[in-house]
Amino acid sequence: MERTLNAQQPIDLHDRDPLLKFLAKKLRLPWPAILGLAVAVVAISYFGVGAVVSYVIHKEAGIIRAFDAEFLYFNLVVVLANIPLVWFLYLWWQPRLINGTLESLRGQKVFADAEGNGLEAFTKDMTENLDSYRWSISAAMASLALVLVTTLVVYPEQSRQLVEPFFWFYDKYYYFLVLTPVRFLTYYVTAMVVLRGVLTLIWFNLLFQRLKITVHPLHPDQAGGLGALGRLGIQYGLIAVALGALLALVTVDRIVHGAGWQHIDLLVGYALYIVLAPVTLISPLWSAHQAMSDSRDKVLGEISTEFERILTAKERLDHEALSVSTEALDALRARYILVRDSYPTWPISVTAFRNFSVTASLPLITGAASIVIEMAIKK
Repeated sequence: MERTLNAQQPIDLHDRDPLLKFLAKKLRLPWPAILGLAVAVVAISYFGVGAVVSYVIHKEAGIIRAFDAEFLYFNLVVVLANIPLVWFLYLWWQPRLINGTLESLRGQKVFADAEGNGLEAFTKDMTENLDSYRWSISAAMASLALVLVTTLVVYPEQSRQLVEPFFWFYDKYYYFLVLTPVRFLTYYVTAMVVLRGVLTLIWFNLLFQRLKITVHPLHPDQAGGLGALGRLGIQYGLIAVALGALLALVTVDRIVHGAGWQHIDLLVGYALYIVLAPVTLISPLWSAHQAMSDSRDKVLGEISTEFERILTAKERLDHEALSVSTEALDALRARYILVRDSYPTWPISVTAFRNFSVTASLPLITGAASIVIEMAIKK
């Protein structure tokens, strides 16, 4: 069934996502309840069922149990931080960010009146693409493949390599019946967030290739009225920064425990971070930057044309008119410089970009500092 949208109707990401549709529309659960349910399921599988496996099924074995420190601290972070964060992004943050950005752009009147219907048509196309069965199926297939690889390849290999004491969750019945479906749901939610994130950046980049804009040079957001787009880029960029912070923490942890920092996963991770952080910020802004630059160049072109017209006519003027034309040329020259230097060409303020740059550099500084300290201590 084809969807229709009006100016007040937000993008709905529930219709063609079976998991979200079941939880939010079938069960009518609000997003905080869904988030709590997800955390409870993971907690019960990791600690509740894990305790039974540890203390009942393998009570005589020398294993690392569900509440031993080697397992407990890491999985508390998984249950209390990682799972809530991923589900929060999936349920609330991403849909709200997409709708908020569209509404802000619509409210700032950056699109010409004649483009109003074009914006609604674009929003409809974007909705159809973001909430599509093909992405739900793709995420499910990717999650299933990852689960099968973990269950059928990684788990048996790790199980064979382990020496006593081994982890309780390598009990194959527990692993296949409980941990595998729980991990599938987590992988699916993560895959949907990533897919929709990439698609969102692509679609907002396409927006300014399809529609003409009106830039407001003196807008309070210091971005010509397009500051909402800059905020979208920054929020996606902060997800990359969070991953960078995790890399820095892993680096510090390995150095503190004597494992060093020269590991392929860390080196690849830092290389990806150096690329990922700026790309997530710039990708949704690029076509808007080009449109804003074209808008500025159009104004500068009009000033230049008027300047040349007066300059050409100046030769035919008498002395009194010549003085007036000289003043007009000076005014046009000053206006040209003012427009060239102050007309915004990026949908993000200088202050916001500077703050993001400083934040994005912190994981690299932390990781580099820990490496330098380790090398100095070894000397």
